[in-house]
Amino acid sequence: MLVTWLAGCSKIPLSSLWALKDLKLAELDAAALRTVIYLPEGVGLRDGGLAVNIKVARGQGHAQERELKLLLTPLQGAAAVHAQSAPRAGGRWWVLGLSAAEQARLADLRREIDTWRAADGPQAKRQLSLAAELHSCQLGAAGRVPGEVDIDAWVRWKAGQEDVRLLDGATLADLMPDGERRPLQRC
Repeated sequence: MLVTWLAGCSKIPLSSLWALKDLKLAELDAAALRTVIYLPEGVGLRDGGLAVNIKVARGQGHAQERELKLLLTPLQGAAAVHAQSAPRAGGRWWVLGLSAAEQARLADLRREIDTWRAADGPQAKRQLSLAAELHSCQLGAAGRVPGEVDIDAWVRWKAGQEDVRLLDGATLADLMPDGERRPLQRC
């Protein structure tokens, strides 16, 4: 579950963990899913923006698992409008969402899980895990180290939902495995 993955990060507000506990893959609106990210000046996104890895285990004695990597990319126009205030001076907003092709891939996964539900019964328990990988890069000449890059992020997964604070002043170093903490690569 997403809450399990996020619980290790001390920069996530407890109120957000409470809101995220109700996130269910079956109720996620792929067209409304978006992440609002505030990055410091001089830090950009590469390779699309944000990869979200979804892993679902069928359970109930079945060994079946399904994994899917979705890419959230920058949105434009009205889809990129948000109501957040900048958490600090000197940064840039990035609003990311799923393309139509990525929404279709998520719909395929949900249909497969629905097939499992029909075969196993509605009370069958699944194991869902989510992980995210921010593809950030350095826009200028000086290479920043992950501990110097503060990130604030919000997420919503339903139409009309207020954005839920996901990260509150986390650094890239907070979100990376210890062995991968190296300066950002250039964009």
